[in-house]
Amino acid sequence: MVFPEVKEKAAAVLFIHENKGLNDWARSVADQLAEAGYIAIAPDMISGMGPEKGNTDSFKSVDDATKAIYKLEAAGVSADLGAVAEAVLALPACNGKLSVAGFCWGGTQTWEFATRRKGLTAACVFFGSAPKDEDSLALIDCTVYGFYGESDNRINAGLGETTELMKKVDRLYEPVIYAGAGHGFMRAGEAADALKENKQARKDGWKRWKGILVKSSQDSKPTDLDAIALESTPGDRARWEELFRHRPQAARIVVLHDKASDELRTLIAQPEAYWALLTDPETSFVDRAAAAYQGGNYFPYGLVQKQPLPSTALDRSCNSTHRGIWIA
Repeated sequence: MVFPEVKEKAAAVLFIHENKGLNDWARSVADQLAEAGYIAIAPDMISGMGPEKGNTDSFKSVDDATKAIYKLEAAGVSADLGAVAEAVLALPACNGKLSVAGFCWGGTQTWEFATRRKGLTAACVFFGSAPKDEDSLALIDCTVYGFYGESDNRINAGLGETTELMKKVDRLYEPVIYAGAGHGFMRAGEAADALKENKQARKDGWKRWKGILVKSSQDSKPTDLDAIALESTPGDRARWEELFRHRPQAARIVVLHDKASDELRTLIAQPEAYWALLTDPETSFVDRAAAAYQGGNYFPYGLVQKQPLPSTALDRSCNSTHRGIWIA
């Protein structure tokens, strides 16, 4: 376990190592997570299984450690990860938020853990295989973010099926394939003789992962907002879909951008979410949203506010002057 040097309580990341065990490189990943501001807990999943009941570093070779990992029983892995999660969440330094991430074998275990653990803020799967049954995937209640190398067809061959299954069970899955990279690019990309594609994928992967951690560790918006104005760009669509899937009570009134997807429109077509589609492409989204609020004739139950929207429209805070308005 590695702690960040921060003033406030921090979110935790449960990091699950690849099929080589908790080696020095895996520990370095935990160090980098702590450097980024998170409590990183990286359990040695073969602790006590080595010679003389030793840990990963007691095995004579990497191959021996790998063989031990593949002897692990699913129930035992599940129980151990659950215990680790409880332990880190109980720490006084933890703010109660937990995400999970894993590489290779650990990526597969990340999928499995996400099907059993409620309340995760995110699941980041690095080149790991997903469960094949709908019932398991339907239990996931956080966004799953996938990181895959383009030259890793052993894993990528199943991505289409995983994507369709996640859609079928109405769960959020955001896979990204990194051009030219191979399996294990997060490790291979930092080698002195690394392929440029692996180096770039590692760089981009870390940037994306840190961005996800920042977004997922932030406090949720209050659930009693009276209005939400949504600019549903392709990059933001998933988080809005997540909002309405898990917290439809968060808004009674919704203003949609004219480019909002049919999927999103269907998702929020519910009694709790009255909405209007603003279609004038020559007017900025913020101005159109403001006009809707001022005009008052887009919504069936009137308005909480009739003042113009805040000039800092991209500031998502709900302040006292414009309480109940959230501009995305």
